[in-house]
Amino acid sequence: MEQKVSQKVEETVQKELESLNDVDRSSRLKEQGNEAFKKNKFQAAITAYSEAIALTPEDAILYSNRSVAFWNLKDFQKALQDATEAVRLNPEFVRGHLRQGKAYDSLGDLVQAKLAYERALAIEPDNKVAIQDMKIIYEKIQQQKELAQATQKNIAKEAVAEAAQTATSAGAIPANKRRGHAKKTTTTTASTKDVAIKPFSFFTAGLWGLGTVAMALFNIWKR
Repeated sequence: MEQKVSQKVEETVQKELESLNDVDRSSRLKEQGNEAFKKNKFQAAITAYSEAIALTPEDAILYSNRSVAFWNLKDFQKALQDATEAVRLNPEFVRGHLRQGKAYDSLGDLVQAKLAYERALAIEPDNKVAIQDMKIIYEKIQQQKELAQATQKNIAKEAVAEAAQTATSAGAIPANKRRGHAKKTTTTTASTKDVAIKPFSFFTAGLWGLGTVAMALFNIWKR
């Protein structure tokens, strides 16, 4: 029963729309879109707004309304496109700039979001929504800067630690080579001592030889 009633209502509305000119039909479709939006029927709202836009494509408000409907469906790119078109049609349309800012923010482009809110505030400095959204954007930008600085510091610390590790590894002698190195040093020291002893041995032998000759001469003289 309810379905039949609903169908009759839709038929009546359709007939009324057909009897109106494009502007009036667009206005009626806009109202339908607004009612659907209030009920969180965002796709139905988009359909109504799209039909209205087809009739009156120069209406910036329709693009703005459809933009926020797309945004609620998380289709941020289409939300941005509609907001941009709304601003193009009416550069003084504050809500269009606000929709742009919201879409840019959701897409992660904080710089463009900031510029959009600045344009909104230039038109309407006391706009509470623009002021609040601008504050949020400034906080996000500051957080991004702090995160970037922290990341750079961590990268620098890791680079220093890696360089220190590389230097330590390059300067260290493995255990198996350290033993060979120690033996080689000992052998070299021993060889040095031998070299020092040899001149002393030659000197001693020479003295002994001279002593023997002297004794022989003394014995000959004594006879």
